[in-house]
Amino acid sequence: MTQLISPIGQVYDIPILTYSATSAYLSSKDDYPQVWRSVAPDSVRVLAWIELCKFYQWANVIVLDESS
Repeated sequence: MTQLISPIGQVYDIPILTYSATSAYLSSKDDYPQVWRSVAPDSVRVLAWIELCKFYQWANVIVLDESS
């Protein structure tokens, strides 16, 4: 999924943050300059999401997860 979305990030100059993309080739900044991968435990990730929801007053969000 990250490979499909990457061109959109490049066109609009928007970073793509992903924690589930594990393919090594996504580390290539020549091919995927907008992709940033980070692996954090669920406890850290969920707390960050909660803080974002509070800050932006989001009542609903969509969590996109890829497990292939």
